[in-house]
Amino acid sequence: MTFRAALERLPTSVKDDVIVVSFEFAYALSARDWTMAKDILSGSTNAELYYFNANGTIPGGCLEIYLGYLQGGRPASFPARRIAFSRGPVLG
Repeated sequence: MTFRAALERLPTSVKDDVIVVSFEFAYALSARDWTMAKDILSGSTNAELYYFNANGTIPGGCLEIYLGYLQGGRPASFPARRIAFSRGPVLG
């Protein structure tokens, strides 16, 4: 059984778990499946994901920028996201 097949067989109750979604995203990047990676980011209810061996989570917007970089460009939302990130976190 492939890793992707194992992820697809997980129960519905854990499919949106941040760790599971993070593994799916990492798998898509490793497989260079940009469409799958983009779909994972846009379809996840998690605002942040773990990225490979990171000890903390990374905002989805940062991962979107990174994905655009891996694809050889910048995502359309890059300027707006860069400004938002430069302002720092919203506390509330």
